[in-house]
Amino acid sequence: MTARNATADDPLWGALPRPWIWILSLLALSAFLTQVKLLPGLRNNLGPFEVLGALLIGVVFLAQGRSVPWHPLTCAALGLLAIGALSQVNIEYAGAEAGLVYTAILAFFALLLASWDALVVRYRIHPVAIMRIVVWSALAVSPWIVSQTITDPYLLTEEVGPFRNRAHMGNYMLTVFWLAFAYAQVPRLPRLERLAGYLGAGVSLYAIAVSGRRSVYLSLFLGLFALAASFVVARSRRGRVLMGIALALGLLFAMYRVGSRWVPKLGFFQARVGQIDDRLREALAPDDEMMVQQSFASTQLEGVKAGFSAHPLLGTGWGGFFRSQYSLDRHEIHSTPLRFLTETGLVGLALYVLFMALLFRVAGRSFVVLRTGPWGPVALTFLVALSSMSISYLYNRHITERTFWLFVIVLSAMDRAVERDRRSQISAVAARAAASRGRLAPSVHGGSVPG
Repeated sequence: MTARNATADDPLWGALPRPWIWILSLLALSAFLTQVKLLPGLRNNLGPFEVLGALLIGVVFLAQGRSVPWHPLTCAALGLLAIGALSQVNIEYAGAEAGLVYTAILAFFALLLASWDALVVRYRIHPVAIMRIVVWSALAVSPWIVSQTITDPYLLTEEVGPFRNRAHMGNYMLTVFWLAFAYAQVPRLPRLERLAGYLGAGVSLYAIAVSGRRSVYLSLFLGLFALAASFVVARSRRGRVLMGIALALGLLFAMYRVGSRWVPKLGFFQARVGQIDDRLREALAPDDEMMVQQSFASTQLEGVKAGFSAHPLLGTGWGGFFRSQYSLDRHEIHSTPLRFLTETGLVGLALYVLFMALLFRVAGRSFVVLRTGPWGPVALTFLVALSSMSISYLYNRHITERTFWLFVIVLSAMDRAVERDRRSQISAVAARAAASRGRLAPSVHGGSVPG
């Protein structure tokens, strides 16, 4: 998989018309604006991201119609939509509106993935182009995040920068960190772009630190150590990756030890890191002990058990649990696997597991193909990132988060690029074989086709 020089006239975008480059860039930027609502009365967002996404979906499907390609990840996402819609037969009246909204959200993301994939296939967009607009979007909103956490250091649950609240910010920026870190490892990247990747990763770490999400801390630490261990065990000469890991761990250590001297909000980071073992004990505690503790997780688990017992096959209805008789705290289920189990039953959980398995298959296949070349560190970073984030998904919602779907879009684009390279190499070998037999005049084939 070859990335052409990013300093040329947008070569990474292939043949994509320039207006679409701006639209997709604005779409990536608007993904961070989770507190911006065009219809404030709605509980869920309907903002610039949804408007631009709907525009993209409409134009792509009108222009390509039945010729829209269907990546396996898109098909799996449509499976989640199908079970979400089917589960509405069990939803209680109080949660019917929420169920409709959350089903519409699944439809939106599935069609958005299909639309991006259609553009990638038609115009031969390289995954690096998508990673780049995500990184620069994160940098664009970073002054907003940093300035607000400094000027209002005791903000805990209210809006933080462009995000609805600090927990929301932590979940979003974990995905952005891994995208930025992978971007910084892209071979032959211009220095400014590589610097942007490291700065994007650094800003993401700061946002994660002040978010206070212990589950995000845990998955991040495990991911960084797993990535470092994979290179040490393999004795791979990937100094750039190890340097990036060292910088990330160094920044986290500095924020933990002395950061609160300059940014009081980082004192919250110090306190929450010390409570990670509480999160682990809570997760591993027996059921009877959890009931005694009466934590948020144990309260939700009681509701999950009641809801699943009542509707084991199709669940209580996608999106409606928090307004059902089974919810004891009137909160959405935070754990994504438990949410699918409760709201869509065993069928929905099986489809969710299939969706995640396909994500790992795509990431794993890219790594197997690219591991010995200059793209090996990028492919390995994506595989480790997916493993790391999956730990967080045990505690947090992600299937309706915008940056998660941007991550999926990048993975599918990388899969398309790897497949194009494979086909071009097969064609080149066949052409050389035919030429050697005198069927074709000898020709020159110059390397792999850029994705």
